[in-house]
Amino acid sequence: MSTRYLVGENVKLRTVEVADVDFLCEIENDSQNWSVSDTLAPYSRTTMEEYIQSESLGIWANGQQRFIIENQEKNIVGAVDIYDVDIFSHKAAIGIVIKEECRRNGYGREALRLLCDYCFSHLDFQMLYAYVETGNEPSVSLMKSAGFEITATLKNWRRIGREYKDVYVFQKIR
Repeated sequence: MSTRYLVGENVKLRTVEVADVDFLCEIENDSQNWSVSDTLAPYSRTTMEEYIQSESLGIWANGQQRFIIENQEKNIVGAVDIYDVDIFSHKAAIGIVIKEECRRNGYGREALRLLCDYCFSHLDFQMLYAYVETGNEPSVSLMKSAGFEITATLKNWRRIGREYKDVYVFQKIR
């Protein structure tokens, strides 16, 4: 029997489509997200459309892959990314964003479980990791609930405004 990846009880992860451009512009251009995505300025709609087209090249060509998180009603509730793919060491970084109005419904935890299953079983990754600001308790809680462990604290790692913040390195090893 074959395994069904990326589909859970309450959410499914699907590839990015051109119709998602408005949602991607919304999350990428929200300045509150810039500190965690290392963004310095808004993206144009054209840039986002070009990004969506490049996704068709696949994770091995791009070194990254983004999935849209949909609930059972097929509403977009967020997105999850695999990035900084290291083919030699079989590891990658991950990131997740859930729409504010969709948080605290278990979507993030289930999306991370699906992503981990896909990465470990299908892509044969050995390790996934994520950077989370130490004061971001909802994200810290989410990562722990998804089986990630804090393995390091990076001091003054991320600049937010005029301040530097510490981040945790979370890892999940197969």
